[in-house]
Amino acid sequence: MNGKYVKRGAYIAVALLVLLLIGWALQEKPISVETAKVTRGDLIVTVEEDGKTRVKEIYKISAPIAGRVDRSLLEVGDKVSRGETTVATINPLPLRS
Repeated sequence: MNGKYVKRGAYIAVALLVLLLIGWALQEKPISVETAKVTRGDLIVTVEEDGKTRVKEIYKISAPIAGRVDRSLLEVGDKVSRGETTVATINPLPLRS
């Protein structure tokens, strides 16, 4: 009778060992994280995306003289008022000799 219990005990021990190994293999592995000290400050958020512009009203600008148009001093988003804002300056072409 003693040998029978020893065999059963060995089988149970092996089965428990196999179950423990399977449980250990299937448990989630810890992930590494980056830590930092919390401080107060301004939140700065920037969005960089491409966009499409749509022309609402089309204007044709022409001049009765020939010349060279200088680079505009206006930036994107500047306000333009009729009769007050100079959009472009035309310099006459040099005379040929």
